[in-house]
Amino acid sequence: MGLERVLQGFQENMKVTSHLQVLFKDKPFVIDIENATEIYTLSLSTNDITLTKNNSNGERRDVIIKAKEESVLIKLLSGADRLQRLKNWNELSLEGNYAAILKAEAIFYLVVN
Repeated sequence: MGLERVLQGFQENMKVTSHLQVLFKDKPFVIDIENATEIYTLSLSTNDITLTKNNSNGERRDVIIKAKEESVLIKLLSGADRLQRLKNWNELSLEGNYAAILKAEAIFYLVVN
């Protein structure tokens, strides 16, 4: 299963998890997910969740997740592993402030569990 398909499934799951809407304020929470060849941007807000591919429109990013291997990102998005654990094992890198990274980890965990 490819990364784009997993992201689309994540997006659909996110739309039906109304209990997570309280995590988003008026402005979107934006996460970039990058592998060696592609960049996907998830923009999460109380009204919508959007997924765009190879988007470089200059919108601010709260968290940037980079992994060389697509399989690492699939493990994260499918709930097989956690964001901080993958970072500690040097399987991915993270950019963002501590609060934003914790928020992203909570979102990934709660959407799939």
